[in-house]
Amino acid sequence: HTLSRVKLPEQCAQVLKQYTLQASALFKFDRHQYRDMLPQGQRELAAISQDIKQNPDHISSISVVGHTDPEGSSRYNQKLSSNRAATVKQALVNGGVNGMLITPEGRGEQDLVVTDCRKKHPRNANARKECDQPNRRVEVILRGEKAQ
Repeated sequence: HTLSRVKLPEQCAQVLKQYTLQASALFKFDRHQYRDMLPQGQRELAAISQDIKQNPDHISSISVVGHTDPEGSSRYNQKLSSNRAATVKQALVNGGVNGMLITPEGRGEQDLVVTDCRKKHPRNANARKECDQPNRRVEVILRGEKAQ
C-alpha cells in the first residue's frame, strides 16, 4: 500500500487576506439582522465585496467569523455571533460574491481580544462596554492560492 503525498486543495490554501470589522460599525448594539446593519458597515462590506471580486480565481474559500463580548449568557452570545456571521455572508452575496465560497461561523465569546474588562471595571457597565469593544467583531478571512 502507498499513500499519496499530494495534499488536498483545501490543505494547500493559505490565508490571502483577513478583514476585521468592528460590530459597532456593522450593527446597532445587540442586533444582527440585515435591516439593522449600519451605513458604515454596508460601505465596508461593499468595499470588501469589490476587493474579493477583483481576484476571484485565487480564492478557494471565505470564512465569516462572528465574535461577541462575554456580557450575557454563553448561549445567547453564540447565537448572536452566528446570526451576525450569517448576515455578513448575506451582505457579501448581495455584493456579488459567490455564496458557495462563504462559510459563516459564530464563536460567541471564545477568542476574546481583551480578556480582563470585568476585572478592570467591576462596577462600571459603561466602562466594561467600552473596554469590550474589540471583542465585538466579525472577521472575513479569504483563503486560496497566492498569485504567482
